[in-house]
Amino acid sequence: MSVDFKMYVDQACRAAEEFVNIYYETMDKRRRALTRLYLDKATLIWNGNVVTGLDALSNFFEMLPSSEFQVNMLDCQPVHASYPVPDYSSCCDQWNCEV
Repeated sequence: MSVDFKMYVDQACRAAEEFVNIYYETMDKRRRALTRLYLDKATLIWNGNVVTGLDALSNFFEMLPSSEFQVNMLDCQPVHASYPVPDYSSCCDQWNCEV
């Protein structure tokens, strides 16, 4: 495995762990803020329920019972260099994370 590829894998794993931690902590403790992690036209499929748009997502999350998630394992891979990656810097300013 080349050093560059290992670096990309490590970076992908760190980003995935950070996102998972932010997502599930928000789901458990600040559910009203969860829609900030979704695009305006996002569609979520949760146990067969299709929910589209931020208002619908907000309502859906609020009607779910309280939760306490424990993530035991996650899987991540680096994105191929030719794939256009969006700029998440404004999102990270809001969530105190690094891109």
